[in-house]
Amino acid sequence: MTIHAPSTCVTAYADARAVLDEPQLVPEPAVVPDAPEGTLAWLRATVARFTGDACVHARRRARTVVELARLDPGELRQTAAGSPVGADDRHRVIRILAEALGLPGPDAVADAVITVAAGYFGGELTPSQVKAADEAVASLLARTAGADAEADPDAAAQRIGLLVQACDATARLVEHARRCAPDGLPPGGAGALLAQVLRHDPPVTALRRQALADIRVGTLDLQAGEVVLIDVTAAKPGATADPSDPDTGTDDEQAHLAFGAGPHRCPGQAQALALAAGLLERDDPAAQVTDAVARVLDLAGAVGRLGESADPEEQV
Repeated sequence: MTIHAPSTCVTAYADARAVLDEPQLVPEPAVVPDAPEGTLAWLRATVARFTGDACVHARRRARTVVELARLDPGELRQTAAGSPVGADDRHRVIRILAEALGLPGPDAVADAVITVAAGYFGGELTPSQVKAADEAVASLLARTAGADAEADPDAAAQRIGLLVQACDATARLVEHARRCAPDGLPPGGAGALLAQVLRHDPPVTALRRQALADIRVGTLDLQAGEVVLIDVTAAKPGATADPSDPDTGTDDEQAHLAFGAGPHRCPGQAQALALAAGLLERDDPAAQVTDAVARVLDLAGAVGRLGESADPEEQV
């Protein structure tokens, strides 16, 4: 896998947004002619994330969005909050997603995804690691096909990519949140803590984009093939330097770039935040009590509404 050294590092928010919003600047495409189906090289060349062609990217991304629509954030959060304590966060995240997607053998799916994640973003692998990753992709492809008789390899690749991209990033988000609040959740709860972490200590600290053509973007003049590195931690408006300080920036979700922006923005933000919040609440006894009370109140309200709508003659 060839990963090009960046020629420019962007730290200004305006330039970072201009780069991310520009369709001609994309994550470095993974073009591997005739990569055997079911291998890591094939997966990278087939997922939306590493697709340079705008039309093909849009089609593949749309398939990912359809998959994500099946994953209700509220249900993911509740499942994560009720999951066993002590498991590897990466394994727990993928197991929950695999179950929600109806994939057989969620534990095996999680093991395979963790193996694939080691080289998915272009990291150097040893021959034995490549072999293990190829076998893991083949296993995931078979399980995905088994779960959906209508799934073609391209659609299956988007589902696998969804799982792999959720793996390390979501687990790191939880890790960083625990580091920021070692004594438990703050008064604002998991949501407030995660918003603070995303601005000051994001799980993804850099985003790379490669120019598909000579282009001027913001204050940058780029040639085709040039790679731009965006410093996610620095490129945000109105940020304080200390992650323990209150978040003084805007509440707008674009105040940080932890999930990217533009046509390649991460489409799974709601699901990732739900999983992270659930895992943090699982670790916090007070949050568990608060959540239990909220569920009881919701149930009581539902029962009350049902009683109000019933036929008066049938009420005792």
